[in-house]
Amino acid sequence: MKTDNKNPLVIKIFIITLILLIGLGIVMQYSASNKIALEKTGKSYYFLLLHLKHLLMGILICITFLFIDYKQIKKTVILLFGITFLIIIVPIIKKVTTNSSSPARWFSIGSSSIQTSEVARLFLIIFLANYITKHNSKITDFKKGFLPAFAIIIIFIILIALQPDFSSAFIIYFICMVTLYVGGAKFSHIMSVSSLMGVLGFIYVRIEPYRWKRVLTFLDPSDTKNSGYQIHQSLISLSNGGIFGQGIGNSMGKNLFLPEANTDFIFSIIGEELGFIGSTLFIALFFILFFSMHKIAKHVKNQFGQLIIFSTALSIIIYALFNAAVCSGIGPVTGLPMPFVSYSGSQILINGLLLGIVFNIYLQERKSIKWEK
Repeated sequence: MKTDNKNPLVIKIFIITLILLIGLGIVMQYSASNKIALEKTGKSYYFLLLHLKHLLMGILICITFLFIDYKQIKKTVILLFGITFLIIIVPIIKKVTTNSSSPARWFSIGSSSIQTSEVARLFLIIFLANYITKHNSKITDFKKGFLPAFAIIIIFIILIALQPDFSSAFIIYFICMVTLYVGGAKFSHIMSVSSLMGVLGFIYVRIEPYRWKRVLTFLDPSDTKNSGYQIHQSLISLSNGGIFGQGIGNSMGKNLFLPEANTDFIFSIIGEELGFIGSTLFIALFFILFFSMHKIAKHVKNQFGQLIIFSTALSIIIYALFNAAVCSGIGPVTGLPMPFVSYSGSQILINGLLLGIVFNIYLQERKSIKWEK
């Protein structure tokens, strides 16, 4: 079979899909947020401007990492561990010492803040790519290969859960386990520790009334005026959309009926305004993005770069699918944003950084890539 090293169609598809998601995200963010922004600030474009600001910062971070040799990142893993640990632990310590009832999910410096789980996601993607590359021959050995990596993962998963942020802890854990499996870890090892984590996770949810209530509401959302109100309004919005939707800007749910319409429940507004066809095509874009990045990763010879691309693609589509699942009533209500669409500055910045590394990997490795014609 003939091969060449020219930029293939998959690269163009990846870039075009990414641009489409960002562009459609801007449109839907404004549509979903203008009513609540007008109510809260008197300016309908308030959240849109902040979203655009985050996107601009994300693009600048992406461009910056285009010029940083991704292989040099390996040398910073220990430093990144220390920084990430401090960023996560400081808000937890502050919460405990001040006896605050607010979740310790944000690390603040002055007027700026970042969601700590997103920093953990970034570190764990880089750490696992580096660890698997360095210990590839040992990764199938439970004690010498798998367990050390699992120990690092669990440190951050526990800290995120203590904030408390169970949904982010679960998603990041899932991403890490899939990455380990793709990197060569045995499925039996992953299932053995995950079974234990499943039991601990159940206990964690069960002992806290508000978390357990979310599970019960998911199983029986009939209390539409109280615990089931949010998901009930979400399903109303989706059903109002029908096949073709009400048209962009014509959602009723965003008119202060559906809480978090421009963040956790933005897919409900997409479904109401674009209908079943539009929301399906929206999810299809995430699948196209994932499979195009997966194909690029498969052709990259450097395993470190390969795993970073795969993990980045996986994290993007997993967040998107979980957001859609929650809005559709397939999963319990959680605060997980849809990448590039929801109002979520932290995720945009971290995804921008990761995508900068992805582009850097491709630019450095493309000369050695032999694409199938």
